[in-house]
Amino acid sequence: MFKRIMLIVGVGLLMSSSHAQETKIIAWPNCEMGDAIFRDLRIPFVGWAGHVGIYFCSKSAPIEGADFTIDGDGFITKIDIQESDMTHSMIQGNGYKEENPQWPPEIKEVGLVTLDFALHGLPPWGAYNDGKLTAYERRRIVGFAYQQAYRGCRYATGDPKKGEKPRDIKNPATEENGWKGSFRCDGLVEYCYEKIGRGFFNAQDELDCWWGSSLKEIHIPKFYPESLAKKMKMIEATAPQIVSTELWKGGKGIEEDEKITGMVTVKVKVKDGTNGSGIDRVKFYWDDWFESPYNIEHLIDEKDDDKNDDGVEQEYSCNWDTTTVETGESYWVYTKVYDRAGNIATGEIFRITTSYTIDDGFSIIIDHTPPQVARTIPANGQTKVYLGNRIRITFSEQMATETINADTILLNNGAVVG
Repeated sequence: MFKRIMLIVGVGLLMSSSHAQETKIIAWPNCEMGDAIFRDLRIPFVGWAGHVGIYFCSKSAPIEGADFTIDGDGFITKIDIQESDMTHSMIQGNGYKEENPQWPPEIKEVGLVTLDFALHGLPPWGAYNDGKLTAYERRRIVGFAYQQAYRGCRYATGDPKKGEKPRDIKNPATEENGWKGSFRCDGLVEYCYEKIGRGFFNAQDELDCWWGSSLKEIHIPKFYPESLAKKMKMIEATAPQIVSTELWKGGKGIEEDEKITGMVTVKVKVKDGTNGSGIDRVKFYWDDWFESPYNIEHLIDEKDDDKNDDGVEQEYSCNWDTTTVETGESYWVYTKVYDRAGNIATGEIFRITTSYTIDDGFSIIIDHTPPQVARTIPANGQTKVYLGNRIRITFSEQMATETINADTILLNNGAVVG
């Protein structure tokens, strides 16, 4: 059975930069794992040239909560993020360490940083990729980026005054170079996309990457962040989709207006689309003030998922003990589905009442009062009853036919006792 879905994406509004794209209001985070996030440079007059990093995931410090897939060469090709806390992280070329003594000790020249650190108070231009990344490819991109950060690559701009060459802006750490790699911010993004066969520049154009060391030498190169953005496609995030939700008891789906008590099973089918980041986790809730300022969420259960790579539909379920809620009230049971980029889908599943009929939502009645035997024919305690007579029992409410059997109706000396 299909229910209403309410999507909640983002934690705020940011104004995008007016670089090569039209200025627009975007919800943020409005991206997926592996997307390239661009912003202005923090340099007067040339800020339009841009800075770029790779969006990692919705957890700010995911190293401890990540599961890596390693290829035959010892390189991380895929990262499974097991938890999201909505604080967000990126992997990028940060700059020269010696030129930024104010940095915390954990900040590396090429490394993992929080989204706040990466944006540095500046609005993003948006999220970019080639327009056709799968969830698996996205995690390969962040895997390659993390691998280079883990190898301790240094930052390089290709500035000859620093003894650097153009190839230094995209020089991955390998065994051949003694694991001494270097990257500029755009070089890291280009490298990671090339590793999945989606590069944007040829090798010759990448070498034209330096602006010049003086006014006499200055020229606009072919390869720099804004030129990379122009070759990529601005994208919108794919929020998780709640396909269907059901409430089950006794091996079958519960029907509308059915009375229930005890343990029931909540089932939800979700997917993140073929271009999403993949499902991170599903949370099941109940509360009595849904979408109200007085709402207090009660977590029923939480299911983590580090296997849902390819946007395929998956089912998640949990058990809910309805005896934990009071009778005489109205309740909602719903889910929140998170992808690895922090995009959220909230789906109302069931509105449940214990005392009255409601007009909207899927109505189910929680009933903790056991049925009573209202009347029996023959009467309870009656004597001289012919053995061939039928026994009729009237209950105080409608009974499930499968519960009326020889195990639930007992006779004692010819009298009905329960």
